[in-house]
Amino acid sequence: MTSSPRKLLRSRRSGDTLQTLIWFCTVLIFTHSSAVQLQADEPDPAVRIDYCLDLHAGANLISFYALPEDASVSNVMASLVGNATGVTGEGVAATYIDDVGWAGSLTTISPLSGYWLTVSDAASLCLSEAIPTDPATQYQLHAGNNLVSFPYQGAVDIGDALPDEVEDVITGISGEGVAATRLDGQGWVGSLTAFEGGKGYWIQTTDSASLVFNVPEPAGLLLMLPLFFVVPGLRRRAE
Repeated sequence: MTSSPRKLLRSRRSGDTLQTLIWFCTVLIFTHSSAVQLQADEPDPAVRIDYCLDLHAGANLISFYALPEDASVSNVMASLVGNATGVTGEGVAATYIDDVGWAGSLTTISPLSGYWLTVSDAASLCLSEAIPTDPATQYQLHAGNNLVSFPYQGAVDIGDALPDEVEDVITGISGEGVAATRLDGQGWVGSLTAFEGGKGYWIQTTDSASLVFNVPEPAGLLLMLPLFFVVPGLRRRAE
């Protein structure tokens, strides 16, 4: 926590005693690492956001960085009724059937997973009152191919987003139409350069690992706090 005080002195008469009102207008800047944290590590459950994902006709590899409390397939895909035909996750899938609705092994959308969403026409998948995913969410990766989300609204370079200890077991990452491979001495090379919120990714690993993405910390909170102190006992000078 840092402070930058300015002091203003004001006088007022109180009998024969001049009471001096000292006003400290202090700018307090709390950062994520402050002893007093005004922004918790976990998202505030009261925070809700509205957002849309733009889709093209065909198969879209997507994920969700915020989901409504009701994360059922039918609710999440409500804005695409009559357009979406199927959703496929890792080892699970759901198909939309006229007069029946969504059917299949996939019943609930996970904030940890990526999905192939197929639509007949270009559209936007829009969600309201969605709860942001905790950026500190832990992903349990198994050896082989893992279809995952990215728990952040913005974009982060691959090398920055992956912790070093996990990066060592990852051999490749594939998005929709893009990919990156890790080469010794060169780092990540390929058409995929960054993870983006709203996109899904296949991560190939040589071993199981626990992954927590590195994402930017929330911005500091700027407060203007007026602090008032009355200092008694100061006599008014005779005029």
